[in-house]
Amino acid sequence: MATLHLRSALIFVFLLSSFSHLQASPDLIFTTINVPGAPCTSASKINARDQIVGGYCAANGGSLSFLWDKGDFVTLSAVPGSRNQALGINNQGQIVGEYVDDQEISHGYFCENGIVRVIDVPGAIHSVATDINDRGQIVGVFIDSSGMTGGFLLDGGVFSLIEVSGAAFTRVTGINSRGQIVGFYQDAQLVHGFLWDSGIITNIDAPGAFSFTTTEDLNAESHIVGFYDGIGGKTEFYLCEGHFHFA
Repeated sequence: MATLHLRSALIFVFLLSSFSHLQASPDLIFTTINVPGAPCTSASKINARDQIVGGYCAANGGSLSFLWDKGDFVTLSAVPGSRNQALGINNQGQIVGEYVDDQEISHGYFCENGIVRVIDVPGAIHSVATDINDRGQIVGVFIDSSGMTGGFLLDGGVFSLIEVSGAAFTRVTGINSRGQIVGFYQDAQLVHGFLWDSGIITNIDAPGAFSFTTTEDLNAESHIVGFYDGIGGKTEFYLCEGHFHFA
């Protein structure tokens, strides 16, 4: 379950009053984030303290997880394996991600203060932790022995599966402080984004999407960001109070 696709990352931080303001503003400041000496760097998530996590290409050909904090890069050396990537961080600085072992098996991990706990969905052959909220609820994806990909929620040590009935696959990508979850799934025709809220799943399809809409993350106000394939190719969208805005 190779999900470690690394690239150089541009990180920007701004106050989002409205998406239309974002599109119109000529004064956004972009800062390049590159791990010193690394040929590629990928940033995954940022929290309210402006801490950033991701992964970078290592000298041995693998990839390693990092935490960027106030300009300083810290390699998460406690994470097992030579191929790993941090994928989520909450406002307490708790980090989740993925590592790949010597048998090419993917495992999720939880890291706090340099101590790592492995996250494996019971019965799964691959597991990846994709996000964590301030309540310590963790979401991610897994592959079972039949090859089916599904999503999971880990809450208080209890796993709950998040799978859309009849879907070819279900992937979970983000969770907010209210416990709402976003992701995407594939049916016989399209890839649809979705919002999961207390067990109820709502489809999210961007107007004009040809074959896919993916919802990637959401905040405490249930504002959602993601991608869809429109006339101009892959495009970002921002969903606020039921209204789509396009980048």
